[in-house]
Parts: sequence; structure tokens; C-alpha cells
Amino acid sequence: MNYESARELIVLLMAYRSEWISRERLKLQPDLALIASWSAERSAYAGELRGLDVGDRDNITRVRRDYGAEARRLAALER
Repeated sequence: MNYESARELIVLLMAYRSEWISRERLKLQPDLALIASWSAERSAYAGELRGLDVGDRDNITRVRRDYGAEARRLAALER
């Protein structure tokens, strides 16, 4: 359960970046630096997702704590 939650949080944060990138690209003058930054973040999350080990409880706990807080913060901004 914790492993799956950690995976879902990483995927959620990747989805946020993808959405931001898509919205920025639709602008008449997209901010290429923002797009590059969000793309790099999304790639870093993808790497972390690939490296997530079901047996690494400390890392799973960190992901759930840190990324859970970030996901809650981003969800609150959408309200």
C-alpha cells in the first residue's frame, strides 16, 4: 500500500508538470525557461519512479511525506 501510494504521488506530480507545460506552450509567447524547468522536474520524477524500490521503506516514507505535502499544496492552489 505505501509503495503504491508513493508511485501515485510521483505520477501525480509528473502530471502537474505535464499540464503546466501544455498550458504554457499554448500561450502566444511561452516562457521557454519555465517549460525547460518543468520538463527537467518531470524527468527527475520519472527517474525516481523507475528507481523506486518496494523494499526501500525509508525512501517510500520520504516520497509519501514530501510529495504528499507538495500534492496537497498544489491541489489547494487549484481551488
